[in-house]
Amino acid sequence: IEANADVNLATTDDDWTALAGPGETPLYAAASEGHEKCVAMLIEANADVNLARTNDRCTPLYAAARNGHEKCVAMLIKANADVNLARTNNGETPLFAAASEGHEKCVAMLIKANADVNLADDDGQTPLYIAASNGHEKCVATLIKGNADVSLTTNNDMTPLYRAAYNGHENCVAT
Repeated sequence: IEANADVNLATTDDDWTALAGPGETPLYAAASEGHEKCVAMLIEANADVNLARTNDRCTPLYAAARNGHEKCVAMLIKANADVNLARTNNGETPLFAAASEGHEKCVAMLIKANADVNLADDDGQTPLYIAASNGHEKCVATLIKGNADVSLTTNNDMTPLYRAAYNGHENCVAT
């Protein structure tokens, strides 16, 4: 950074065997791996917190949330990362990613930052649906507390309760 490196210069390699996917910025890489000090330095150097990868539109916030890197999520939110429009090619948001993987603290932070708890992916799956489907009871409770609509259905007319019951997630069914 001190040598005036472009903090927003992204990779261009389309080879999936490479270390990075196409369009990954240094901030994306640091956030994805949970390297908090690097994230802080890159934000301080005016890295674009909303610059997404070119192949799938994943943002640094999405990557940090999906991987449960709470401090990185907090830093990116504080730096005004967009919590709702950071959607992947299939419509997943950072909240969806955190709920899918069971990262309850990230879910709570994103809700506090006004993430839309009912924003569905292209299949109509909401963060509540995916959390219930995967058996993440704490995420289910946090999403419901955050006013997630328990009655929203997927494109195939399945509810979060149906999916939790189908998958045998008793605690999610009870919630």
